[in-house]
Amino acid sequence: MSQEMENTIEQFKSLKISSVISQWTMIRSYARTLPDSELLEYYSSQKNKPDLIKSVLQKRDLKRLAAGQHKTIGKLLDEFVKRKRGYSHLRLALVRRYDFASKADRRRIVEALLSEYRQDRILAYQMLKLNWDSYFTDKLVSLYNQYHDKECLIVFIKHYPRTILQDKFDALVEQFDYPYACYCMGADFSGKIDKYKMQPNEWLRLMATFKQKVSETEAETILYYTFAMGLLDDLSYRETWSTELVSVKALDVIRDLGRLGYADSIVRFGKILEQTQALIQPGAIIYNVDKYSFPNKLYQILPNIEVEDGYHSEVKKWAETVNAIDSNNYNNAKLLIDSFPDEKNDDDDLPF
Repeated sequence: MSQEMENTIEQFKSLKISSVISQWTMIRSYARTLPDSELLEYYSSQKNKPDLIKSVLQKRDLKRLAAGQHKTIGKLLDEFVKRKRGYSHLRLALVRRYDFASKADRRRIVEALLSEYRQDRILAYQMLKLNWDSYFTDKLVSLYNQYHDKECLIVFIKHYPRTILQDKFDALVEQFDYPYACYCMGADFSGKIDKYKMQPNEWLRLMATFKQKVSETEAETILYYTFAMGLLDDLSYRETWSTELVSVKALDVIRDLGRLGYADSIVRFGKILEQTQALIQPGAIIYNVDKYSFPNKLYQILPNIEVEDGYHSEVKKWAETVNAIDSNNYNNAKLLIDSFPDEKNDDDDLPF
C-alpha cells in the first residue's frame, strides 16, 4: 500500500468543511481510482472498517477482504467449528467475508453461526434478516422453540408467512407487546383484535394501518381524549408546559384521522387547539396554573361528544375527573387520574 494513497485519504478525512456529503463523495471517488490490491490492503489495515471503502469493494464484486484473505472460507469455517484458538477472530473474519461471499458460502457461514452460542446466533439472525435464505425456514423455527431468541422472532416478522406468525402470537406479545403483535399479524387479523388490551391511540393506529372502518365520532373522541391526557400529564408531572401542546401520541392520532379521511375532525381540532393555546402559554411554568380550575376550563373547551357503545371506560373517567376537580375534591380527582392505565414511552410506539 502506497504511503501517498493512505495520506491522501487521511487528508480528505481531516478537511475542515461543513459538508459531510462532499467529504464522503471525495473519499469514495478517490477510492474508485485505486487498484484492487491497494484498496483491499487499505481496507484490511483499518481497525474500524470504513463503509465508504466497503461500498467501492462491493461494486467491484471483490470476493475476499484482506482479513483472513490467505485462508479460504472453507478453512476458516473448519477452524471456527472446531473452536480453535483465536475463535473470536475467526468469527470476525467470517462476518467480514460474508458480504463478499457466494450464495453457497453465505449459507455455510450462517449454518456455522447457528450454534448453541447465543452471540453466534445473533450474528446469523442479522445476516438472515438482511439477506433471507428460505433454506433456513425450518431450522429457525426449531431454534426458536429451543432458545426463544427475540432476534429470531424479528426474522420471522420480516420474512415468514402469516400462518407461522399466528402460531407465535403469544410469543410476540411476550417479547414485544400486544399492539405490535397484532400489527405483525396483518389486516386479516383486525377482526380478532381486542381494543381493550391497548391504549385508544394504539387501537386507532392499527385500524388506520389496516384500512378498517372507524366511525368519525369514535376517532374524534380518541383524539380529544389523547390530547387532554397529554395536558394532564404535563399538569401532574412537569414543571413547565411542553412547547408543543399536542403530545406525540395526539399527533399520531391526527395523522390517523387524515388516513381515515376525516378532514372535518382535523379542522375542528385546529380551532380547539387555538382556544387551548389561549388558556395555556407553551413553555410557561406550571406552578402558576390553578390546578383546581384548569381541568374544568379545559373540559369546557373540548366538544361534548357522545361516545358510541361506551367506548373505553377511560374516556368516561376523564369526564368524571374534570367534573370532580374543584377546590373541595382535588384529592379524589387525583386518585382518578392515577388510576388511568400506564402510558408507554414514545420509543415503544408502534413502528409504522
